[in-house]
Amino acid sequence: MLTIVIPAHNREHLIERTLQSVAAQTYRPMRVVLVDNGSTDSTLAVMRQWAEEQQAEGFSVEVIEEPRPGACTARNAGLARVMTRWTMFFDSDDTMAPNHVERAMSTAAAHPRANVIGWNIRLHRAGKKPCIKPFAIKEVYANCILHGTMATQRYMAHTELFRRAGGWREDVAVWNDIELGIRLLPHARMAKAQGEPTVDMYDSGAASITGINYSSKGAEREHSLDCIEANLPTALRPIVSLRRAILAGLYRHEGATDASQRLLKRALKGSSLKNRLILRLAYRLTAIGLPGVSHLLALI
Repeated sequence: MLTIVIPAHNREHLIERTLQSVAAQTYRPMRVVLVDNGSTDSTLAVMRQWAEEQQAEGFSVEVIEEPRPGACTARNAGLARVMTRWTMFFDSDDTMAPNHVERAMSTAAAHPRANVIGWNIRLHRAGKKPCIKPFAIKEVYANCILHGTMATQRYMAHTELFRRAGGWREDVAVWNDIELGIRLLPHARMAKAQGEPTVDMYDSGAASITGINYSSKGAEREHSLDCIEANLPTALRPIVSLRRAILAGLYRHEGATDASQRLLKRALKGSSLKNRLILRLAYRLTAIGLPGVSHLLALI
């Protein structure tokens, strides 16, 4: 059985779309835990009304409140209420196709040893054509750190795996899904649901927890990278250095020159000559606005 955990903060105009997509799921039985994270609008009322309307045999809904701010805090509050084998975290502005949960659970049944089931998603950004973001079952650490393949919307896992990893780290404000992914991966046995994406993720821009640019929350991002690095074997830490060099290039592209140089210096520290050349290349290409730098460098 599966529980879907959905936290929300001030999403009164968006969450109904998400909830309707959950209610349309063909799979039963399942549970839904909705977590209001200190909303000051009518989000909590929308949640409660939906829960009352949808409550039925094989489809139970629980609404809880978590006043302490932060998506990770809200997700942990929801995780504490889960009593099923599988947990799927989902965001309050994204949607799932009616067969999404059924496909995920069918994949789990076909791979009984797996404790993580992933899938590709479709990303929508304003003014851009939708693109596919894949779930990776190879080179998992690099793909997690550089491409965010353990993003919240891209997998479900055994509830015990989330708890064994320690849940969501509440002092990590951005890239927290990458940070959690790094702690899950050593114990993960993965399988992937095949076929067309059944999750649509919508980039919410300024409303996103990660903000609208990189340098505006640079301290939070750098703290996240420090936490990610701390949970990696020494041999894998150059991947974080690459991510730092790319972030430094993004700072430079946004005009934050001093922060850019400081972070680049840190990325280069202790690196081999070959890695220093790669890091400088990543920095320069990102600074001029070249997209997909991390994918390009993977070919080197």
